[in-house]
This record gives sequence, C-alpha cells and structure tokens, in this order.
Amino acid sequence: MSEVRDLFFSDSRQKGHQANALKTAGPAIEQVTVSDRNPTKTASLLLEIRADRVDLFGDGKHQIDDISFHIMLDLMVSESNKRSISMQDLAKAHKVGLSTMLRYADYLASIGMVEKDKNVENLDQSFLKLTKRGLNLCNTALIKVEQRLANF
Repeated sequence: MSEVRDLFFSDSRQKGHQANALKTAGPAIEQVTVSDRNPTKTASLLLEIRADRVDLFGDGKHQIDDISFHIMLDLMVSESNKRSISMQDLAKAHKVGLSTMLRYADYLASIGMVEKDKNVENLDQSFLKLTKRGLNLCNTALIKVEQRLANF
C-alpha cells in the first residue's frame, strides 16, 4: 500500500488536488450544529469501517488504500451496469493524472484484484475489470459496511 500511496502523492500535478476538490465538491453542505448530530459517533463508525476493510484486504503483503478501494468500487458498479470503464474514465473520476491511474491499475493487477483488457477499436485504450478475487473481497467488505450501518 505504501508503494501505491507514494505513487499517488509523488504526482506533481496533485499538489492542488485537495483545494480543487473542495471547490468542485458539489452542492453546499447543510450547516448543522453539533447538538443536532453526533459527528464523533459518525467519525468512529467511519474509522471502524475502514479498519474492517484494512483487516480484510491487508494480508501482510498487499494493502489496498482508500483510492485503490474506490477504484475497485467504480469497477464493481460499472460491471453491474454492464458498462466498461477505461483507465482514462477512472483518472477523470478520481481527479488524478492518467499516469497515476496507470500505476494504480498496474498495482491492483499485480496483486490479482483487477485485470486489464485492451480496447480492440482503440489499442491505446485499456479497460479494467475486477477479477473474481477482487469482486469477492469487495462484496465481503460491503457486507461488513452494511452490518455496521445497520447497527449505527
């Protein structure tokens, strides 16, 4: 995971990424007071969900960081909708450079989570899809999320 994390943060184009993400994050978030909600409880839940995922994917050799997991979720949803998704599409969706997305894809392929398919109409374009192993691990992680949310 540190390899992928280092690759992501080493991309010089990402220095302003967080500021840009805040500007384009979508509709304004409703202002609420702490007495209306319990943000500490929500933070605790999110950390528990992340810990579950780290335990599931972290076999000591391979780690799946947040961006890698979100890439896998995108692949899961696109496959469910019977739609192919290219690395260019993923780079745009995650607001990273194509070279960064290629490194993520290579890493995920090297640990058996995804496989690459060349586009027969455009040989410069590759599509990604989850392997059975990747899909099974995503399903297991999401079931754990559902269980945590049900008890929230």
